[in-house]
Amino acid sequence: MVLLRNKNRFLHVLPGRIRMEIYGLQGSKAAAELLSKSLSACSGIYRAEPCTVTGRVLLLYDVKLVSEQHIFHILRETEDRICSVPI
Repeated sequence: MVLLRNKNRFLHVLPGRIRMEIYGLQGSKAAAELLSKSLSACSGIYRAEPCTVTGRVLLLYDVKLVSEQHIFHILRETEDRICSVPI
């Protein structure tokens, strides 16, 4: 099994803002919906915009309520779920 977190990807992080490439998101409305649902369940994330055209997600969050590490954990788990679904 390939560990997705070890692959090179687009990532841009500023305090309160993350834009990151998500494997399996490009061209997949189902993946975008799963990503939105997973991220909206996390208090502190107040905006999550997955883009099926670019395969990236934009997150805006409160740095006092949620850590980058917790967000990356959610993204990894969700990406694993997206990539494990048979095509």
